[in-house]
Amino acid sequence: MYKVQLSAGLAALILAGHTQLWLIYLFSLLKGIADGFHYPAQASIVPWVVKPGQLRQANAALQTTVELGGFAGPAVAGWLIAAFSGGEGGSDPNLTGVGLAFVVVSGAFLLALLAVAALRPGNLRQARDEGASSADEAPAGIVASVVQGVRFVRANTAMFSLFLLVAGIELLVEGPVIVGIPILADTRLAQGALALGVISSAYAAGSLGGSLLAGALPPPRGRIGPVLTVQYALMGVLLMPFGILDVLWQAVGVTLLLGVMGGYTDIMFMTWLQGRTPPRMMGRVMSLLMASQVSLSPFSNAIAGALIKFSLPWVFVGAGGLMSLLSLGAGLRQEVRDMRMPDNAHPTEGE
Repeated sequence: MYKVQLSAGLAALILAGHTQLWLIYLFSLLKGIADGFHYPAQASIVPWVVKPGQLRQANAALQTTVELGGFAGPAVAGWLIAAFSGGEGGSDPNLTGVGLAFVVVSGAFLLALLAVAALRPGNLRQARDEGASSADEAPAGIVASVVQGVRFVRANTAMFSLFLLVAGIELLVEGPVIVGIPILADTRLAQGALALGVISSAYAAGSLGGSLLAGALPPPRGRIGPVLTVQYALMGVLLMPFGILDVLWQAVGVTLLLGVMGGYTDIMFMTWLQGRTPPRMMGRVMSLLMASQVSLSPFSNAIAGALIKFSLPWVFVGAGGLMSLLSLGAGLRQEVRDMRMPDNAHPTEGE
């Protein structure tokens, strides 16, 4: 609901000609706060609206729509801006197309809100009953909920190890990718900004393909832990030579592979995590996962920006090498090696 109101409010301000920089900052801040609630809720609700045996395919379908939206959204926005914003800039540019783009965004959020409101999760009542079954299972507030989520993750050795691995990868890789690839495109690739766009599209296409594969192919037989950690390690190996690539097709090929592997592992990890988390703990665990990723991104970007001044290639070598070592280190833990995809039942508190 908040995203509908924010998008509609920003559209109204733009179309009325009352846009100011501080308002853009304010809306960006409020959207970030809304996203902090949205993404954990989105990941948490999936096990409640599909049958447990359909969890992997549901995650793949969700991720596929996200990737397709990443392709279609900028194209629609670009068309609206080009068609209805005829101004050439200056002190009073024509922002009609930008305002209409946000009208479309608010309409899309409204449709999504209506779709969520129409859901009738079959086991929602059961999950609520489990959450209220005893006094100690009903935290008094946000802090108590966070503490309970941390305790739950910490008590599950395999889950805690993968959370640390995900946080480590975020710290090591996010910055080199976000900061380093634009510099690579500008300094080493002849196509410049075009190269950056093609590389970004290649990763999105690869991630889309990986998500489709995760949903279409049967899950790995036996243990899933080694599959995840080995793929993370291979992604680190692929990342290492990225800083010395000077031909666009090479960068696109590596990025495409990274996208496929990333999309596949994301779906498998999310499905395993959802299947191993009791419904009453789902929101807290997903919030911790998102927090472990988002909170480290600014630090990763700052560190990468400082190190790239000395050597772009070595930043990628170091990031990829450390990612591989962390992944293999996590894979050496017995609890991670014994990880299996969940069966067709949500776990109970004792599992």
